[in-house]
Amino acid sequence: MSTALTDCHLPERSVLELEGLDRVPFLNGLVSNEISDRPVYAAFLSPQGRILHGVFILPQEECILLDVESKDAQNILTLLSRYRLRSKVEFSLTSSAVIASPEEKPGGYRDPRLPALGWRSVSASTSLPEGTESYARHCHALGLPASLPSGLLPHEANLDLLNGISFSKGCYIGQELTARIQHRNLVKKRLFAVSGPAAEAAGPIYAGEKEAGTLSGDFALLRMELARQPLTVSSLPLNVFWPDWMPQ
Repeated sequence: MSTALTDCHLPERSVLELEGLDRVPFLNGLVSNEISDRPVYAAFLSPQGRILHGVFILPQEECILLDVESKDAQNILTLLSRYRLRSKVEFSLTSSAVIASPEEKPGGYRDPRLPALGWRSVSASTSLPEGTESYARHCHALGLPASLPSGLLPHEANLDLLNGISFSKGCYIGQELTARIQHRNLVKKRLFAVSGPAAEAAGPIYAGEKEAGTLSGDFALLRMELARQPLTVSSLPLNVFWPDWMPQ
């Protein structure tokens, strides 16, 4: 699977800004990855350890920028407000644009999930063409969705394989279950890119007579022990892409 990424604007992404003396410890207590001086990918989790929102965290000299899905921006602001308490931190929605590029650009950073995903940057404005569909195809060709599905466990969404979780940082919301799954090797299902006639069908996925997982568009949440077997949905074949970053 392969596609070509071109410079494009991702209009479905928005940028939040966090300011204040407590911005780093405050955010560290809410996301799955460790905030450093470099961009990282992470997720906001529920207290039960399930994904609420994916986020690119971009530390700046006097603030932190959050590259998030536009549909999630207001919910994330509400979440930040709920946990702020007495922390010295302020947050707001900016008008900045998110840019995806195949090569390094001034002010850009390599996507922390996979090098093959290219580069990202935040710009005050842009005249680049919108690239929502082409970027989604590029991500699918590498075996991961352009946007992080909510409701899954971090391991199910492969965050442990895509540099989205720190297993050495301090406590954060949703950490207990995430750590237990990691240390007890309890990963039963993972998200896979799929294709073929069945990718447009509806219903459960089967490996023979065994139910193997669930389908959501061109991705499937599959039981690992059945993911390499011939799969069908409504008797139609389903092709599973097994990327090189996935455990073999």
